[in-house]
Amino acid sequence: MQSPLIPLLLLLLGAPRICLFSLSPGRETRWLREEGIVMAGSWEPLLFRVRRDGRQGYEANAEERRAYAEEHSPEMVKKLKSLASNFVMMHAYKGFGLEAESESLRDAKAFAALCRSEGIRVGCYTFSGTIGWELFLKEKPEAKDWVVKDHEGKPILTGA
Repeated sequence: MQSPLIPLLLLLLGAPRICLFSLSPGRETRWLREEGIVMAGSWEPLLFRVRRDGRQGYEANAEERRAYAEEHSPEMVKKLKSLASNFVMMHAYKGFGLEAESESLRDAKAFAALCRSEGIRVGCYTFSGTIGWELFLKEKPEAKDWVVKDHEGKPILTGA
């Protein structure tokens, strides 16, 4: 049974205005107003996927590399276009170190160019506080001093 309080609040306060974008009304780009977003996305680089899926290390196996290459191919862009996608959210820097992610960053740049060549707009998901510490610390050993530690001097890990 629905609470009678909700309809009462809606009556008193008015129905909430649903805002789909963070831009002020009328400030969004013309394409966004006219087309809206039909989004496709895959915003995790290969080395992150390998680790996320529970294996030690960061080396992808042959099947993972094949699927990743297919995902970044001209054929995939054509398939996305045929499905009316007009925006792709893709991977960018994830926090493993620029050297460790150099291949992934090149892949992202090439895929973005393929998408744009078909008129598909591109956005990227980038570092938001994650650190692939094993790889990152190889490149930036001084980062060990940036880690927040608990009262015992152990790193505070999220999700642990």
